[in-house]
Amino acid sequence: MNLVYIEWDDASTVDPETGWVDRETAPAAEPRIFKQAGFITEETADHIVLTCAYDDAQMAPRSRIPVGMIRRRVDLTDHVREES
Repeated sequence: MNLVYIEWDDASTVDPETGWVDRETAPAAEPRIFKQAGFITEETADHIVLTCAYDDAQMAPRSRIPVGMIRRRVDLTDHVREES
């Protein structure tokens, strides 16, 4: 599996409370940029799926990230040597 580092813009809730927000004093909608490294388990034109660990039979929980939310991607595969 290829190893990558990505920075992605998460879809997030802007307001910390569930009630109404005054439009004039509402906080700015700041982006939530996450940084993540992982092994690609699936990649399509629409999304990338990463896991942090795997073996021959299993893998750790996965994250599905829409491609349109990815701001930066660095291929780290050449820095990892896979043992046979």
